[in-house]
Amino acid sequence: MAWYNASWSHRAKITSQSAQVDSAYPYCLAIDLNAHFASETAFWGNLQSTGADVRVTKADETTEVARGVRNVDTSGETGVVYVYHEDISASSNIDLYLYWGNSGASDHADDATYGIENTWNTENILLHLTLDDEDTTSGSGNVEDQSGNSNDGTEQNTPVSSTGQIADARSFQKAEPDWISVPHGTDFEGLTALTLLAWAKPSATSHGGFFARVVSKPNVATSDDYFLGYLPVGGGNYSAALRVTAGGTTGTSIEPASTMTTAAWNFLSGTWDGTTQKLYVNAVERKSETNTGSLQQSSQQFGIGAHPNNAVADSLRAVEGDIDHVRVLGDALTANDISTIYNCENANASFWSRAAVETQGGVFINVPASRASSAITVPVIATGVNVSVPAVAAQSSVTAPTIVTQFTEVLVPASRVASSVTAPTVLVDTGGQPRDRRKPWQKIQHPTARMPARLRR
Repeated sequence: MAWYNASWSHRAKITSQSAQVDSAYPYCLAIDLNAHFASETAFWGNLQSTGADVRVTKADETTEVARGVRNVDTSGETGVVYVYHEDISASSNIDLYLYWGNSGASDHADDATYGIENTWNTENILLHLTLDDEDTTSGSGNVEDQSGNSNDGTEQNTPVSSTGQIADARSFQKAEPDWISVPHGTDFEGLTALTLLAWAKPSATSHGGFFARVVSKPNVATSDDYFLGYLPVGGGNYSAALRVTAGGTTGTSIEPASTMTTAAWNFLSGTWDGTTQKLYVNAVERKSETNTGSLQQSSQQFGIGAHPNNAVADSLRAVEGDIDHVRVLGDALTANDISTIYNCENANASFWSRAAVETQGGVFINVPASRASSAITVPVIATGVNVSVPAVAAQSSVTAPTIVTQFTEVLVPASRVASSVTAPTVLVDTGGQPRDRRKPWQKIQHPTARMPARLRR
C-alpha cells in the first residue's frame, strides 16, 4: 500500500462514477465534504479547522493533483474541495485519494502548482468566480478570480452572502442595484468561441419586462457583446436567455417555454462556436440558433448581476435573486461537457463514491452480522492492503493478499467458543482456503484470542 506522505495520518478513496460522466474535458470539479463525510468523526476530528491539510492524489496514491479547499467548518461538518481530475472517464470509474490529518501542514497558495487556480488545466478558462465567502473580501478587487488569470471583480453596493448551490453564493437586490464589476482585459479579446456558465436562483419578486443579466459583457448603452440571464414571462416565471452579437447581428435565444424554477437553483449555460449559439437550462438544450461571423468584442467591463451602462449598473436589467459559480471560457463546451458539470454540482453524492477511511496503521474491518452471532470488528495494524474476514467462526474464506504485521485483537462471539483458547499464532492460507494444507501459509500474530477449535493449528 503506497501512501502520499508519512506526515498525513488519514485518507479516503474518492471515485468518480462513470455513469455520471459524459465527457473528459479538463474540469474543475467539486467534492462536497458534507455529502461524503457526514458524521464521520475520523474525518472532522482530524482535519485542520481550515482544511489546509487536505491533499488529493491520483489513483496511484502518491501523485498530487491541484485542489482548492473552501468554507470548511469542522463543527458544522461543511466544506468543499475543488479538484482537477485529469483522468476522469465516461467508460470507467476513476479513483482519487483525499488525505488529511497533518496539524502542521500549510495550505497551498491559490497560484501554487497544486493550488485552486490550477484546478482548471486549460488555457480556455478566462474567469471563475466561486463567490464563496473565502474568495470575497473587502475593498477593490475583492472578488477573487480562481481561473489563474487575475480577473478579479469588485462588489458594487451591497451584494450579501447567501447559501449557494456549492458552498456560498451572493444575493443581489435589483433596487440598489447590487452587482459585481470585472474589468476588461486581454483575456477577453480575440475570442472565436465562448461558453458562459452560472447558477441562478431568481426571486419571486418581479423583474419587470427586461432581461436580467446574470453575466453581461456590454458594448455601450443597453446593448451587449454577449450575456446570459433570464426574462420575466409573467406569473413569477422566468425563461432563460442568451445573447451573442456576431457578424454585426445580435442573436438572442430565449427558451420557448419557461423551465426555470423560481426561488430555486437553476444551472444556466450558453455556448457559441462561431456558427451556432446554444442555450441550456439544467443541462438540457432549450434553444439552438445559427449565428455566424466575428464576435463583437468591446472594451467594456463585465457585469455580474446587472448590465453595466458605462461605469454604472442599470437597475432595469439587474437581478433580484442569487448567483453562484460564474464561469467564462473561450471555448464552446459540448452538451456532454455541460451535463458532466451539472451532474457533479447538482447531485454530488451520486457523482462520487467514498470508500472507508484508512490510516497508516490500517483500517477497521467490519464483519457482517449475518456471518456470525454478532458483528466482529478486527482492528488491523498493517502496512499492506486490507484484510477481509467474512467470518471467524464459520468456514469462510480469509483473504490476506499481503502479510499483515500485527493484529491488536480478534474478538469472537462467546456463543461460538466453548472455552478460552490461547492462539499465539494463527495460520492463514493465502489462497483463501484455511483448511487446505496443500497451499502455502502466512503467519499472522495475535497476542491472545478467543477462537473456535477449528482455527487452532
